[in-house]
Amino acid sequence: MKYNNTYALVVRKDLAARHHLRKISDLKQVVNNLTAGFTFEFKSREDGYQGIQKVYHIQFPTVKTMDAWLRSKAIQSGDVDIIDAYSTDTTKAT
Repeated sequence: MKYNNTYALVVRKDLAARHHLRKISDLKQVVNNLTAGFTFEFKSREDGYQGIQKVYHIQFPTVKTMDAWLRSKAIQSGDVDIIDAYSTDTTKAT
């Protein structure tokens, strides 16, 4: 395969623009105001949320676990501010 379908973090465009979020480490400045919506698998994986906590020292105050198909709906509705996704996913911009 000529692509890498790895995990990615996704925030809404308006949130990224408002807080100048371009990379994972930028989340440190706003982490206390964010609600995460992660799949059950991502939350418990070393290369998922556990890895983010260790490498970036980022711990979201609220993490909601959900089925993968609910993530896009939850972020678009504002129920969560950040979700896990795959780097090859495409979502409707909000």
